Amino acid sequence: MVFFPEVMEYAPMTVMLFGAMIAVFPAFVIGFVMMDEKDGGLNQVLRILPFHLYKLIGLRVALMTSIGLINATLFFALNGIVSFPFIKMIMLSINVSLFAPITAFIMLCISANKIEAAAVLKGISFVTFFAFLQFFIPNGYKYFLSPIPTFWAYRAFEVMEKEMLFMLFCSIGIFIQLVYLMILWKIFEKKW
Repeated sequence: MVFFPEVMEYAPMTVMLFGAMIAVFPAFVIGFVMMDEKDGGLNQVLRILPFHLYKLIGLRVALMTSIGLINATLFFALNGIVSFPFIKMIMLSINVSLFAPITAFIMLCISANKIEAAAVLKGISFVTFFAFLQFFIPNGYKYFLSPIPTFWAYRAFEVMEKEMLFMLFCSIGIFIQLVYLMILWKIFEKKW
């Protein structure tokens, strides 16, 4: 008689959750570097350099997204639990890697210092994991979680066998995250 829950049926979902977490790690590092620059007043110094501040921030966003994409792709390829077709693995990796700059911008827009930034990151992580609950919610109700950016990556993962739905959910997720990035960029420009 076994008293432990059967975890193998949840293994693919756990792979997706950890893939999303791994893709967001660069946001923690670069976000805290940028918060440290703000705390030290370096963001004002960076404004007068010949290299424009927004180009530097754009490079950091590209770096966060690229490292997140590489991390997620490598994790999905090498996890040893679930195998992904290459194109679907790239689509899911793009979807979760776009959450890295969103995480950093939310942290930078809300936080006044590094202590607040740590608390905000914990809150963002909770919201990311909250979207994971969609795997356990009946069909119609799960869409209440749809404003959460990672929801669409999880949703695409759930319907991976259905090509058209997979592409639709990935496209919706990428579109929503790009909209969030544009909104957060405007807020960031005013606050930074």
